[in-house]
Amino acid sequence: MNGIVAWFARNAVAANLLMIVFFVGGVFGYTAMERELFPVVAVNGATVSMAWPGASPQDIEEQIVTRIEEAVADIDGLKRVTSTSREGVGQVYIEGRDDIDMKQFIDEVKLRIDQINNLPQAAFQPQVQRWESRDSYIGFAIHGNVDRRTLRRLADKVRDQIAQLPGGELAQMQGTLDEQVNIEVSEEALRRFGLSFSDVANAIRASSLNSSGGRIESSTGDVAITARQLADTEDQFNRIIVRQTTDEGTLRV
Repeated sequence: MNGIVAWFARNAVAANLLMIVFFVGGVFGYTAMERELFPVVAVNGATVSMAWPGASPQDIEEQIVTRIEEAVADIDGLKRVTSTSREGVGQVYIEGRDDIDMKQFIDEVKLRIDQINNLPQAAFQPQVQRWESRDSYIGFAIHGNVDRRTLRRLADKVRDQIAQLPGGELAQMQGTLDEQVNIEVSEEALRRFGLSFSDVANAIRASSLNSSGGRIESSTGDVAITARQLADTEDQFNRIIVRQTTDEGTLRV
């Protein structure tokens, strides 16, 4: 080692050339090296995502998530299954053991999902992806010279469209205000029509719920029937019937 150092000390040109080679090689290696600000980390698991625009979380849970969970419950190498159900989209997280063949595990998950034949026809095809950890996201703001209700409904449409894109099922809104409808009841009108405040409240409550119509059994599975009568706009609340009058008329809110 001392001989090499002594040789380079006597041959300054060779030492400088070697330094240049190392420098150029380092610059080339740095520019060619793959870099990510938010690197993707793959883990032993798969995510099954399925969008069903307009469906309630309960419908997502009963008609999508539960059926996917049942389909993958006995896969070899399975560690645990967790899920989330939100309005319009359901996700099932399928975690495998550390010692499994991940490619074979993912293929088996896809096969089981493809064999499910009683998913809602209005829903999009389920998407199966290997778990990836990435904290990056795209955010943007929607603004305009309109009232908050119009802006909120436009944002809802944009979110639903993004949710239909590959990998966009996690799209969500932030900074929005929940809409609220205030209904003022006239005491004079209540006395004139012989009503109580409870009569009006019960009529509004009955028209602000999605009622279940039971289930229909078929060869492809059970189908849930739900009567959607959720009032959420001023016009819909105005049309709520409080009482049928004796002359076959209707008394509305």
